[in-house]
Amino acid sequence: MKIYVHHYYTYELFWYFFHATHPKEKIPTWFEENRFNKNNLIHDVVNIHSNYKGIDIECIFCNNKHWNKKDGYHVWDYTLYHYQAKNISDRGWNLILGNDLTDKIIPMLNKYSKQTNNKLSVFFIDWETGDNYLTPNLNKLLDNNITLYKDELTDIINKQKVSFTHLLWSFIFPDTIKLRDYYYFSDFLKYKTDYKYKINYPIRRITTLKNKFANYILEKNNPYFNVTLSSFTNYFENETRHSDEKIKLFEKLKSKIGEKNIIKKRGYNLDDWGGEWNDNNMNEFMWKLLTLSEVNFIHEVSHGHNINEKSFMHILANKPFVSTHNGTFKFYNEILKSYNIPTKSHIFDDKTVKEKIDYLNDISYDDGKWDIFVCELKEYINYYRTSLFNIINNNNGYLDNLINQDEKTIL
Repeated sequence: MKIYVHHYYTYELFWYFFHATHPKEKIPTWFEENRFNKNNLIHDVVNIHSNYKGIDIECIFCNNKHWNKKDGYHVWDYTLYHYQAKNISDRGWNLILGNDLTDKIIPMLNKYSKQTNNKLSVFFIDWETGDNYLTPNLNKLLDNNITLYKDELTDIINKQKVSFTHLLWSFIFPDTIKLRDYYYFSDFLKYKTDYKYKINYPIRRITTLKNKFANYILEKNNPYFNVTLSSFTNYFENETRHSDEKIKLFEKLKSKIGEKNIIKKRGYNLDDWGGEWNDNNMNEFMWKLLTLSEVNFIHEVSHGHNINEKSFMHILANKPFVSTHNGTFKFYNEILKSYNIPTKSHIFDDKTVKEKIDYLNDISYDDGKWDIFVCELKEYINYYRTSLFNIINNNNGYLDNLINQDEKTIL
């Protein structure tokens, strides 16, 4: 089986597209072009031979070449296209994503689909609900012969699919926001015991809803249940949406939690964490907020059809956390169920946000009950961590789909 990958080669992209395969040769990391500068793109075509579940695969990284080849399958990733073009600096959602779909990208893909004899697959992964808004255009204008891989379990029609394994690997390869460090950081956290708080609710970008939850927590006046607020909103140039309203919310909440609970991005010298790019934010969060409390109460808005980096980075770090929204683990359960792995129930499965806050508040005063709760929560998170890595280390959703297509063609 030949697969033409229409991106510049990197070893990270090999593991992203072809995870769970067994390479028959060493995976190259550098060539003459990038020997002295890893940021230089490899323009040469790179061929790597691998094997997946007994099937030999020739992985051909060819960027914009070989679109006329009909002897194999072709694959292209929308956000990686913009990442390698240096239009965006990381894999996550970006305001520019979607702006070029109607006039440029969709007509280009439709043309390539015909050239490849309708053997083109396209990935649209942005870790947010962004493609939910773009889906109507994709459904209407994209050639139905193109297999579109999305990251949301909504409005899936025609040849559209979700590759759970690629979605999860997309957080790590390419490592655009340093989430790979979280995986190794788990070795540090398992020995850490000197936490300042039992629970913390971290807020980076203030919103009306987050402010509401924060105030409900603060009304408890519980010394074990903390709220932190990033200095992000206070830098006026960063907050462009409803800035006046958000700055007022920031200042009011700051007056309640105190200066000590403001996570300051722009400190002095070594304490200057840089800009508000996602890789800076993830690095800062790892060192400052994974180490502040035993349990993180994270604000991840999910209705069961998507996730983003907030929950997965905690799973990578094996960090006990509770999500404000129940959809987070509903989505992870969909992944486990699709690979016939049992799911786990948890005491918070059907609780509202306020009910979760009430429970955490009450139990934090009883050290015995708290220790049992944390122990059970650690086991719960570790179960999902182990299960998810078992899935993505042994399966590849895209390749499984191609194999099934080939089998149907033979039959």
